[in-house]
Amino acid sequence: MIARVLAEATDYMACEGVGESRLDAEVLLAHVLGVARSSFYVNPEQPLTPEQESRYWDLVRRRGAGEPLAYLCGEKEFYSLPFLVDRSVLIPRPETEQVVEAALESLRRVAGGGRVPAFFDVGTGSGAIAVAVLFNLPGCRGWAGDVSAAALRLARRNAERHGVADRLTWIAGDLFGGFGGRVDVVVSNPPYVSDGESAMLPRDVRNFEPPEALFAGPDGLTIIRRLTEQSPSHLAPDGRLILEIGYSKGAAVRRLFELDARWADVEIRDDLAGIPRVVIARVGQVGNLPKE
Repeated sequence: MIARVLAEATDYMACEGVGESRLDAEVLLAHVLGVARSSFYVNPEQPLTPEQESRYWDLVRRRGAGEPLAYLCGEKEFYSLPFLVDRSVLIPRPETEQVVEAALESLRRVAGGGRVPAFFDVGTGSGAIAVAVLFNLPGCRGWAGDVSAAALRLARRNAERHGVADRLTWIAGDLFGGFGGRVDVVVSNPPYVSDGESAMLPRDVRNFEPPEALFAGPDGLTIIRRLTEQSPSHLAPDGRLILEIGYSKGAAVRRLFELDARWADVEIRDDLAGIPRVVIARVGQVGNLPKE
């Protein structure tokens, strides 16, 4: 019955080091049964079929081994929208919602000037940023790129799920590879964990999320450095590059922009924990990269 399996699963996951073992036990059971968690308290004596209990315990054991809840359920809420996720993409996180908010600010400013705003989401993953922007700004147009074909397939499904696929163009390639236009905003949640920081990551992240979406070289700045170099060639005059960065990267990232004369203004916003999290940089000079 429900009460028994929830108690056993909670104890098991707690022993395996899962922090919110009761909550996770309920979420997984609700997923298996296709019901709301509140129903468990209405009918705690409800029996489970052998098939349901077997499937449930498979998920509980995987959660005990550290596999993220979002991958087990195949879905994660982001910016009040449900997104399909699997191990080909990073799990969308609350702090990334600030990237969406900053992008919407800039794009609404463009729309207020009478133009159709446009953006490019570099390394789109599940498509969470691009879809959230388009869902909340109907007059906008977007491009989204990724090197991972599996990620792009999943992002397409999310765009279709939320009715924005007709305003989104997909680019398969590394950063701006395959994209030759200019947009008002380049937005990205790039890899920003340094190789040496791997041991500091929670096991759920370190062991299960795609490393190519996490790690960015010895200093964690390999991709961000390339974005600061390449974005001016793809931004309209007065366009913005909006990035998420890691907790210790604020000063180093600011320095990258200061060393490039094409960038006019740089703002770094803290997240709710007071950690520098979102960079908003305005391009002052557009054009191709200077030749060495």
